[in-house]
Order: sequence, then structure tokens, then C-alpha cells
Amino acid sequence: MVEAGLATSEDDVEGYARQIDALHQEPQRRDLAWRLGLDEQVIDEQLRLAEMRNFIEALTRLGREGLLAVDR
Repeated sequence: MVEAGLATSEDDVEGYARQIDALHQEPQRRDLAWRLGLDEQVIDEQLRLAEMRNFIEALTRLGREGLLAVDR
């Protein structure tokens, strides 16, 4: 993260990770969600899992040939 310029130090990365962990433990913490720029699509487990299921289903519908066409 530091090498990519997304954080200024390892401490910044660790602090961010602690906030993510805290939000995972207490998903109702709107203050952390706001600070991290996350909305219900990410913090609501049911919505998040539905999005992942939809993505995986879309990949299976595309199949190998469809995935290769996306890269072109």
C-alpha cells in the first residue's frame, strides 16, 4: 500500500486495518463506516453476500469464452 502511494506509512495501513476489523465486529458503527467511505452495500452482510453471489453467477454465465472476450 505504501509503495503504491495509497498510504504514507505501515502505521497508516495498520490503522486502516484496525478500523476495518472494528467495523466487522460492530457493523452498526456508522461513524466507522462513514470514516472508511463504506455504505450498506459493504457493511450489510446480506447485501454484500448477494453482490458476491451475483458476481459469481455472472462469471459462470459468461464462461471461459466470455471472460476472454472481456479482456479484448
